[in-house]
Amino acid sequence: MLIGVQMLHTGEINILYFLGYVLASIKVRESVEAVSMNVAELYYLDSMCKRIREIRETKIQQGKDQTISSYDIEFDQVSFLTIRIQKCSRISVSPRSKTK
Repeated sequence: MLIGVQMLHTGEINILYFLGYVLASIKVRESVEAVSMNVAELYYLDSMCKRIREIRETKIQQGKDQTISSYDIEFDQVSFLTIRIQKCSRISVSPRSKTK
């Protein structure tokens, strides 16, 4: 770009050629950036495809049907916090399901 400005200043080229050079260089730069972004995306997709292949090749585990009669859940000494602020501390909860 600096060379083009110097050539424009000395009168070797006119403004029309200089503007054409600037526009062409912008297009080339955009193309190079697009290619580099696509290459980075391909590396990201590669790891995703490997994980999908692993999941598809995993053997299906056989099990048997079960009837669930209780939905008891127990939380013992649980704390809830956000970034730097502790909302709740050392909570113990034991909700019991209704059994007939």
